[in-house]
Amino acid sequence: MKLPPPQIETDTPIVPRAVAEAVWDEASVWLGEPLPRRWRRELIEQANTVYASNARFRRTLRRNGDAGRDWLWAFMRHWLSALIRRHRPQVHPLLPQAYNLGHPLPSKPTAREKTGQRRPVI
Repeated sequence: MKLPPPQIETDTPIVPRAVAEAVWDEASVWLGEPLPRRWRRELIEQANTVYASNARFRRTLRRNGDAGRDWLWAFMRHWLSALIRRHRPQVHPLLPQAYNLGHPLPSKPTAREKTGQRRPVI
């Protein structure tokens, strides 16, 4: 009898759905526009497919502490960046280059910071 493929949620404490939703939310808010909700499912499917077929990816996600979860965040950011580039090429240049590599998005500058205005000294 053939064993079922390994799955992230059964092998680790990581919940891919939670990570996908957070990554999707983070990018939607940062870009100031909603991204297609189906992309969250695509991120989950990508994670599970790679996990089932790639021993190195499995070892990476099975690391101690929060390391595996943090790696999944990075991979999902990278995959979301690719989805944005493929399906929303006009929006992709708004993302920092580091996001393509899975790095977190920086805080957005406030309107005051964009215009160079200083805070009043009280």
